[in-house]
Amino acid sequence: AEVAGAGGELRLVLIATGRLHGERLTPEKSWSAQSAEAYQQAFAVNTIGPALIGKHILPRMPRQGRVVTLEKQLALADMTDVGEA
Repeated sequence: AEVAGAGGELRLVLIATGRLHGERLTPEKSWSAQSAEAYQQAFAVNTIGPALIGKHILPRMPRQGRVVTLEKQLALADMTDVGEA
């Protein structure tokens, strides 16, 4: 963020997003607990968010040389949260 804010060149980018818990968003403990709203929230954070970050950092990446970009969507849960324990 410091380099990007100063207008510097980015050669290593790590984007780690994810949402498992939140308002009206909890791990599904059964098929009946799934909802379109929960999937929309997860998609917004885990897919649209990183895409928008990429849009804004792309101009800061050099056209030549090596650039490493790692994107990881985090959705970790204790297995007891999802009824597998």
